[in-house]
Amino acid sequence: ASTTSLIHQKVQTSQQIEVIIAKKKIEQQLITAIPFIIILLFVLTSSDYLTILYQGVIGRGVMTIALLLFIAQQLLGQKIANVEVS
Repeated sequence: ASTTSLIHQKVQTSQQIEVIIAKKKIEQQLITAIPFIIILLFVLTSSDYLTILYQGVIGRGVMTIALLLFIAQQLLGQKIANVEVS
């Protein structure tokens, strides 16, 4: 009886971990989409607001750094989310 209960607990724990991981992956996808949604809203509502970020050396530098940080965040997030349950 104790072996059966241990196996049952292990299966339940595995399923709970898989559900949590799935939720976190969805959260990561939403967090990934938010910057693009914000930029889209700025472009649609007041495109002049973002003009300074795409003109000149400083604006392009800031946007390049932001893009590199965004890519690093994506790679780190994917690495963290790829958890194997054994």
